[in-house]
Amino acid sequence: MTSKLIYTAIPKYLHFAHDYILRYVLQCGHAPLTPYTTTFWLLDTVERDAIRNANKQYIDAADEIWVFGVDTNTGFEGWMINDLHVTDGVIEEIQIAKENDVPVKLHQIDVDSQTIISRGELDLSDELSITNPSETPDLF
Repeated sequence: MTSKLIYTAIPKYLHFAHDYILRYVLQCGHAPLTPYTTTFWLLDTVERDAIRNANKQYIDAADEIWVFGVDTNTGFEGWMINDLHVTDGVIEEIQIAKENDVPVKLHQIDVDSQTIISRGELDLSDELSITNPSETPDLF
């Protein structure tokens, strides 16, 4: 198997699982590409747009994006894609991937056992099932 460069799209609420996610990518035989190795969002001291512009460059360099989230039965609220809770930032990263033909794969984290389950690749040629309980996104 050829090793790929994997951009890890991790919602802020899953920062506690960052090391488990990196280990998972490495155990799958790939190289994780993550801009957040010690702190998340640089302790909220940098504008989100600056972070997102930097992430675009990472995504452009990646072979694939692996999105990590939790399932709808965990009590988390907010954005969902294919019944997986994520954040608006992750949704934007998926949009960048779609614009640049970078494959996106979903992964579910079981918060209790800290295990990761692959949910498969998103078909970016179709309209995606993205919802936010408080608003209707206009991304795709």
